[in-house]
Amino acid sequence: RFFAVDMLSDGAAQRTLEAGYMVARSLRLLGRKDEALVMQQQLLRDSEAMAAVDPYVLDELVLLYRASGETGLADAAAERAARVRSSSPP
Repeated sequence: RFFAVDMLSDGAAQRTLEAGYMVARSLRLLGRKDEALVMQQQLLRDSEAMAAVDPYVLDELVLLYRASGETGLADAAAERAARVRSSSPP
């Protein structure tokens, strides 16, 4: 586990998850896809525990799953990202 968000206030937890997203995204851009995948998966679990799933994390997972040939997981993440976006206020 990378982020101890359960020990933070809601605002601090959200900012910690956002920072983690940026680190994991940077890892993907640097070609360190395995590390990025592990981090994004943990970010998803942590955000699910907070009932605040971030569609950008799901977008990153789509890219990472597709890069590793996991098209079924990529498609599922893309569908979930669309559902999250459609249920979020503008």
